Amino acid sequence: MYTDLPDRKIVCLDMRSFYASCAAVMEGLDVMDTPIAIIGNKERKGGIVLAASPALKKEFGVQTGMRLYEIPDDPSIRLIEPKMQFYIDVSMEIARLLNRYVPKEAIHVYSVDESFIDLGGRSGSGGRLKRQFNGCKTSLSISSS
Repeated sequence: MYTDLPDRKIVCLDMRSFYASCAAVMEGLDVMDTPIAIIGNKERKGGIVLAASPALKKEFGVQTGMRLYEIPDDPSIRLIEPKMQFYIDVSMEIARLLNRYVPKEAIHVYSVDESFIDLGGRSGSGGRLKRQFNGCKTSLSISSS
């Protein structure tokens, strides 16, 4: 069925816990060790959890979409309001970094924390991208389509 289509290598870059990761950087915290909840409105008990760090999910069972009143009252949990402009700025910097390896036309931004990159015959680009993002909290998948 797909035999007539070109064989292309597509990379999906998904930043792990992006909002919580950005907040952790701003606060000087480690997103993997600190329970962080990004809350739409901290003044309202019904405020929605927009993002939860891996530590918050693992230690307290808090998930994205829960309400503020469902978060355990624990002093180790950091409740942070979103800073959308900062998230957008970081996302744009990631796109600029990707542009070092592939042309802008090959970068397809899907959301603030996810992009698809068409490597389009650029041998070695996938490995260089993996090395560049090594240590970042990302999921970087390379597949042929």
